[in-house]
Amino acid sequence: KFRFEDVARDHGMSIRNFMRRFQTATGDKPLHYLQRLRIETAKTLLSTTRKSIKTISYEVGYDDASFFARLFRQHTELSPNQYRQQYRHKIA
Repeated sequence: KFRFEDVARDHGMSIRNFMRRFQTATGDKPLHYLQRLRIETAKTLLSTTRKSIKTISYEVGYDDASFFARLFRQHTELSPNQYRQQYRHKIA
């Protein structure tokens, strides 16, 4: 399981210092950055594979497929299934 506290510790800094430096470097809070990265990865998987929503949610780091679906909709204004139908590439 990914934890920002572990990353901060591994780099010899406090969680507060890590969060501040991360936001300065990227312009985004670490959690928002991670969520966006996970959603972008999920979008690729939805449009290029036949994997289930549950499998994709787990692969991108969410144990709860319902939470993933709600977060996905917040970022894309589409459910994962709607996104897949709209952006699916020809999957052999």
